[in-house]
Amino acid sequence: MRILVIGATGFIGQHLCQALLEQGHEIRALTRNAARASELLQIDDCVPGDLEQLDQLDFEHLMTDIEAVIFAAGVDERAEIVGDVDDFYYQYNIAQCVHIMEKAKQYGVKQFTVLGSVFTYWHRQRPDLNLDDYHPYVRSRLKQQQACLEYAADDFQVCMVEVPLVLGRAKGVTSVANTLVQYARLSYPIFSVEGGMAAISVSSLAEALAKLQELETLPDIITISDENILWHDLIAHFNQMANNPMKPVKLIKSGLFLKLTQLGGFFANLLKIEGGLDQMYMADIVNSEIFCEADEAKQLIGYEGGDLYQSISDTVEAAMEEKVTQPLINTLDQGVSALHKLSVQMRQRFETTE
Repeated sequence: MRILVIGATGFIGQHLCQALLEQGHEIRALTRNAARASELLQIDDCVPGDLEQLDQLDFEHLMTDIEAVIFAAGVDERAEIVGDVDDFYYQYNIAQCVHIMEKAKQYGVKQFTVLGSVFTYWHRQRPDLNLDDYHPYVRSRLKQQQACLEYAADDFQVCMVEVPLVLGRAKGVTSVANTLVQYARLSYPIFSVEGGMAAISVSSLAEALAKLQELETLPDIITISDENILWHDLIAHFNQMANNPMKPVKLIKSGLFLKLTQLGGFFANLLKIEGGLDQMYMADIVNSEIFCEADEAKQLIGYEGGDLYQSISDTVEAAMEEKVTQPLINTLDQGVSALHKLSVQMRQRFETTE
């Protein structure tokens, strides 16, 4: 099968291309820098193009002989927002994806896979949290899922993949957990919260996505994961691998974290700081166990997983290779110190009022 990969040089895209090649597929990649992508991915069919300039793309050439498209682009909650937050996420997570999808359907592509977020899964499980009301990033992923599924037809399969926390390493890009590693590496003491999230290694996710393309009928929505892990356990692994000697890890109870995040959210709103996740309501996400069962997806697709702890090690190794400047260390130290003092004050106040 000849597959067009959008986002081929990204964190997931690099591993995805390798897995597709190992499965015997042919790959075409849309990328800003075709020469760099060809060298990085070891594929010849790299088409230069920018998703921010879709009107300049030669879609007839791009879609010729393509049987499937995998959209592994878009932005996550870490993105630096430019302009209105909803407009920003609409542009990168919805408009670009839908435009590519329209062209793919027009030129006879048979199936289209979109890499989304585990937050859409969690929204279905906990509609009472109203994640779409409070978090622009989650809202964009829900709208993306709805918009894309409307294009599905008998001759055009659309599959929305809900992706959990992805761990590992790739050339030139970092895992979403990189910041958490740096926090564990540079802070003293280390604070953790009570919740957790489904997780998977980037190599296992790539294997699953490659095998997904071989199904005769794609599921409309599928949640791909490997294991469920508590934040405390994940931070403990980061601490063990990054620090010698290990540092103390202190658990912040959900009630205290709620007060801290609401305070942080108040100042963020006051200063007009916008992000993909609203800090005022972060406790509903972070303190939840955003877990999902992996057995059904593993059985349907045929991927095994089981390498999560190796990917944790890979994540830490990649983070340790980064050069961290002294100003950043000072900022982290000051932030953690302020957090610690505030948490002590609030804990004392809670104990007094009980």
